[in-house]
Formats: sequence, C-alpha cells, structure tokens
Amino acid sequence: MKKFTVIAPLGATFGPGSILKLTAKQAKLRAASLSAAKKKQKGCFEVVTPVSFKFGEVIGLAENVNKAVLTALTSNESSSPENDEAPKVPDPDVINDDAVEGSEGGSETDAPAN
Repeated sequence: MKKFTVIAPLGATFGPGSILKLTAKQAKLRAASLSAAKKKQKGCFEVVTPVSFKFGEVIGLAENVNKAVLTALTSNESSSPENDEAPKVPDPDVINDDAVEGSEGGSETDAPAN
C-alpha cells in the first residue's frame, strides 16, 4: 500500500470501489461513504459513495487509481534507497565566488550617465 498526499488545491475525490487506507479520524468523518475492505486489513476501507479529501491529507491506496485522481496526489514513497536522505541545504555563510564575481566593487557601466 502506497501513501499519497493530496496536493490539488480543491482536493481529491475517490469513486466507489476504490480501496483506501485511512486513519481512524479520516474513516470516522466519512463513515457513511465507506465499508470495511474485503481483505480485512486494519485501516482499509472500500469506497461506497464518492469521498473527498482536502489539500494536505495523507491517504494510502491499495490499487492503481485513474490518472485524473493521480494528478491531485503526490507519492510519499521514495523510488530508490538513495532518495531516503534529506536534500542538502546550501549554507548561507558560504559564498560561491563564481556566483558573485563582478557584483562587488561595481564597474564603469554601473555608474549613472551624466
């Protein structure tokens, strides 16, 4: 089961038949639209009537969903072990001399024209 975060500003809606892994709170809020999944996995529910999730909510998907819904989601799973490391943030105290070359001291073209 893969975890996804809803990134669409208007949220994401899943139709009947979708299998979702939800938190207890998410399931309680949508209880009228869900039934227990046939596989009886903890936290897994089958959608009976369309359910929506707002921007930022994290859900688990048990199967492939249509492309329209996938455009509203981003995967929380890394595709390879190398991606497990957090990206390195540049140190603001370190100055890249190549990036600032020519920006200090000014030049004749920087002076206002008379």
